[in-house]
Amino acid sequence: MIINYAIFKTSWGYCALAGTEKGILSLILPCESQKQVQLHLFSALEHLLSCEIRPNPAFAHDLQKWICEYFGQKYPSNVPAFTILAPNASDFARKVWSAISKIKPGQTLTYTHLAQKIGRPLACRAVASACGANPVPLLIPCHRVIRTDGGLGGFSAPGGTELKSRLLKWEQQMLV
Repeated sequence: MIINYAIFKTSWGYCALAGTEKGILSLILPCESQKQVQLHLFSALEHLLSCEIRPNPAFAHDLQKWICEYFGQKYPSNVPAFTILAPNASDFARKVWSAISKIKPGQTLTYTHLAQKIGRPLACRAVASACGANPVPLLIPCHRVIRTDGGLGGFSAPGGTELKSRLLKWEQQMLV
C-alpha cells in the first residue's frame, strides 16, 4: 500500500494529512515547524511503516484548503467529503465519531451527553477514549467534547488542551 502525505502551512503553523486514494489516515494539527509536524505524522503512522510512505503536496488538496481556511479569518463552508481509514477502529468508536461530527462549530457537548446520544449512557469514559483515538481531529471535531463540570478534558493532538481551548475560543470568535 502507498501512503501519500502532505505537509502544508496554515496561519497557525504546519499541518499534515496522510492517506491513500481510498481515504484519510491521519491529520496532524498545527506545529511550529515542518520537522515537528512530520515527526508527529510518522509517529501516527508508525503501525504502517512497512508501507511506502511518500510526500505528495497535492494529496487531499480540498481538505488542505478547508483546513487553511479554518485557521484563517472566517469559518469555512462545509468540510469536503472524506473517508476515514481506521481499520482498527471499533464500531463504538465510529459511532462516537459520527455523533461528534454533528456538533456545530462554536458549540460543545459533554462526554456524558455524547454517551447518552449514542445510546450508551454509562460509557462516558469509553467516549473519551474514542475521542483520544480520533485520527483526524478538526475534521471530526473532538475538541468540541468537554467534561460535565465544564473542564476541557483531554486532547491528544499536538498542543494538547492548550490547543483545544484555543480552537474552541477561535470557533466562538469566528461565528460572532
